[in-house]
Amino acid sequence: MNAIRIRKALSTTAVIAATAAITSTVVSQMHEDAPSPEQVMEAWMSFGQPGPEHKKMADMAGTWTQQQTYWMIPGAPPEQSTSTATFKPMFDGRFMVEKMKSVMKTPDGQEMEFEGFGVFGYDNQKEKHFFVWFDSLSTSMMYGEGETDGNTITYLSEMNNPVTGDPMDYKTVVTTHSPDKPDHITHESHHEP
Repeated sequence: MNAIRIRKALSTTAVIAATAAITSTVVSQMHEDAPSPEQVMEAWMSFGQPGPEHKKMADMAGTWTQQQTYWMIPGAPPEQSTSTATFKPMFDGRFMVEKMKSVMKTPDGQEMEFEGFGVFGYDNQKEKHFFVWFDSLSTSMMYGEGETDGNTITYLSEMNNPVTGDPMDYKTVVTTHSPDKPDHITHESHHEP
């Protein structure tokens, strides 16, 4: 009986010793492969630097008249409005902040004041444009990601349909034109069923 206990104790000790040796080797290798604090700081600084896409966003800076087109009801003609928007760079051009005011026409022809606030940016890691949007007609936040094609950025997002509560796709197309045009920025919003 004692011999069995001694064998079990020796086996358990051997397993513990082997596990400790393997763990020690793995931890040692992890520390050898870990970047130095200087390398970590250099990666973060490079990651956070504005690049060419941020320079394109800088063209949005200023106060502009925007032509807006909204497809609110599938199959119906679009609603159009004109807004005044002020775009200002934030954090050395890493982001662009928009404050917008407009008067929209409702489907029954009434006019309604509309204000919005957005933050636009370009994520160097994802290599995508993005926006976060809040406005006076909603209590929710909208987030979208987009791709560029020349001077146009097409953002895709999702929101809940206020009528059904179901998720629906939403597409926003922002085009930056020549700065000498009065409608330097055009903005199209599509609710897609």
